[in-house]
Amino acid sequence: MVLENEVVALSDPKEEPEAEEEEEVDLVDPVDEVRAKCEMDSKAQQLNLILQACNDRVSKRSNTEESCHEELIDYVQHVDHCVGKKIFSKLK
Repeated sequence: MVLENEVVALSDPKEEPEAEEEEEVDLVDPVDEVRAKCEMDSKAQQLNLILQACNDRVSKRSNTEESCHEELIDYVQHVDHCVGKKIFSKLK
Protein backbone atom coordinates (compact mmCIF):
# COMPACT_ATOMS: atom_id res chain seq x y z
CA MET A 1 0.00 0.00 0.00
CA VAL A 2 1.30 3.32 -0.98
CA LEU A 3 0.00 6.36 0.83
CA GLU A 4 2.28 8.95 -0.73
CA ASN A 5 -0.29 10.53 -2.99
CA GLU A 6 -3.26 10.24 -0.67
CA VAL A 7 -4.37 13.55 0.75
CA VAL A 8 -6.63 13.71 3.74
CA ALA A 9 -8.72 16.81 3.94
CA LEU A 10 -10.04 17.76 7.32
CA SER A 11 -13.24 19.62 7.30
CA ASP A 12 -15.78 20.59 9.84
CA PRO A 13 -18.36 17.90 10.35
CA LYS A 14 -21.75 18.69 9.00
CA GLU A 15 -23.77 20.50 11.56
CA GLU A 16 -26.65 18.44 12.79
CA PRO A 17 -29.81 20.15 13.95
CA GLU A 18 -29.80 20.42 17.69
CA ALA A 19 -32.17 18.05 19.36
CA GLU A 20 -34.37 19.36 22.08
CA GLU A 21 -32.41 19.54 25.27
CA GLU A 22 -33.43 16.84 27.65
CA GLU A 23 -33.96 17.88 31.20
CA GLU A 24 -31.37 16.36 33.44
CA VAL A 25 -32.87 14.38 36.24
CA ASP A 26 -31.01 14.73 39.50
CA LEU A 27 -30.47 11.24 40.78
CA VAL A 28 -30.81 10.80 44.51
CA ASP A 29 -28.90 8.05 46.23
CA PRO A 30 -31.38 6.14 48.41
CA VAL A 31 -28.57 5.27 50.83
CA ASP A 32 -28.22 8.94 51.80
CA GLU A 33 -31.92 9.17 52.67
CA VAL A 34 -31.90 5.94 54.67
CA ARG A 35 -28.65 6.88 56.44
CA ALA A 36 -30.09 10.26 57.47
CA LYS A 37 -33.11 8.53 59.00
CA CYS A 38 -30.92 5.98 60.78
CA GLU A 39 -28.72 8.75 62.21
CA MET A 40 -31.83 10.25 63.81
CA ASP A 41 -32.92 7.18 65.77
CA SER A 42 -32.52 7.26 69.55
CA LYS A 43 -29.66 4.74 69.76
CA ALA A 44 -27.66 6.56 67.08
CA GLN A 45 -28.25 9.87 68.86
CA GLN A 46 -27.02 8.36 72.12
CA LEU A 47 -23.89 6.96 70.46
CA ASN A 48 -23.28 10.29 68.75
CA LEU A 49 -23.44 12.10 72.10
CA ILE A 50 -20.91 9.65 73.55
CA LEU A 51 -18.64 10.22 70.54
CA GLN A 52 -18.93 14.01 70.84
CA ALA A 53 -18.15 13.86 74.58
CA CYS A 54 -15.07 11.80 73.82
CA ASN A 55 -13.97 14.22 71.09
CA ASP A 56 -14.40 17.17 73.45
CA ARG A 57 -12.45 15.40 76.19
CA VAL A 58 -9.58 14.46 73.86
CA SER A 59 -9.37 17.88 72.21
CA LYS A 60 -9.06 19.62 75.60
CA ARG A 61 -5.91 17.68 76.43
CA SER A 62 -2.65 18.51 74.74
CA ASN A 63 -0.82 15.28 75.52
CA THR A 64 -3.04 12.22 75.60
CA GLU A 65 -2.97 8.69 74.25
CA GLU A 66 -6.76 8.45 74.33
CA SER A 67 -8.55 8.30 71.03
CA CYS A 68 -12.22 7.99 70.26
CA HIS A 69 -11.75 5.06 67.92
CA GLU A 70 -14.02 2.71 69.87
CA GLU A 71 -16.80 5.29 70.12
CA LEU A 72 -16.56 6.06 66.41
CA ILE A 73 -16.69 2.37 65.48
CA ASP A 74 -19.75 1.85 67.71
CA TYR A 75 -21.57 4.75 66.06
CA VAL A 76 -20.68 3.79 62.48
CA GLN A 77 -21.53 0.12 63.05
CA HIS A 78 -24.94 1.01 64.47
CA VAL A 79 -25.79 3.31 61.56
CA ASP A 80 -24.51 0.82 58.97
CA HIS A 81 -26.48 -2.01 60.56
CA CYS A 82 -29.64 0.11 60.48
CA VAL A 83 -29.03 1.10 56.84
CA GLY A 84 -28.35 -2.51 55.88
CA LYS A 85 -31.72 -3.64 57.21
CA LYS A 86 -33.66 -0.92 55.38
CA ILE A 87 -31.85 -0.28 52.09
CA PHE A 88 -33.01 -3.29 50.07
CA SER A 89 -36.64 -2.25 50.30
CA LYS A 90 -35.66 1.01 48.52
CA LEU A 91 -33.80 -0.62 45.63
CA LYS A 92 -35.53 -1.53 42.39
